[in-house]
Amino acid sequence: MTVRSEGVEKVERYSSGGKGLGIFGLVVVAAIVAYGVIDRGADFQPWFIALCLLFGAIIWASLVRPALVLHEDELELRNIVHDRWVPYARITDFRIDQVTIVFTDEGEKYVGAGFGRSRRMIRRDGAGGVASGGLFTSRFASMTPADDTEKHSLGWLIQDKVRRNAAGAVEKAELSPEIPVAPARGAWAWPQIVILGGLALVTVVLAIVG
Repeated sequence: MTVRSEGVEKVERYSSGGKGLGIFGLVVVAAIVAYGVIDRGADFQPWFIALCLLFGAIIWASLVRPALVLHEDELELRNIVHDRWVPYARITDFRIDQVTIVFTDEGEKYVGAGFGRSRRMIRRDGAGGVASGGLFTSRFASMTPADDTEKHSLGWLIQDKVRRNAAGAVEKAELSPEIPVAPARGAWAWPQIVILGGLALVTVVLAIVG
């Protein structure tokens, strides 16, 4: 979990699974590339260096980059090469299973691979909250006593927090109908796409030429 401030906004970033393994992999790749560049006697072909860089980019995109990011007014599903931003007021149901699942009042379902719970944790936390696609009401604003939260996993606590944020945002929107709620939006992660595609092309060309 990472909490940071972007200007005056506090942003919470959550990821699970492979981030630690990904950072370790990046360190190994960096060490191999550094050894091949610094040690002139190393029998490393240029295509192999490019392949290592490509492998490092894949590790970053698939293990380090994916995350669930909570902003003040919206959540962000950060995936390998595509991101999605969903205002809390648009959320009708939110679940953290083995992946993050978001349903909206626009009839859409979005999936984020950056944060999830294992089957064992899901069973331990137990079922709770609203059914898929069910509308939030104020009765979902607090789903567990404050002194009972230590019995649940981090994934359950984040799920509860997002549901409470969504319930509050929906009530706020209903009190101010003259203020339109922004739609969910998405964007391709072009820097990652360009880097991955470019390194793949360079690797192939160097392998053919060399």
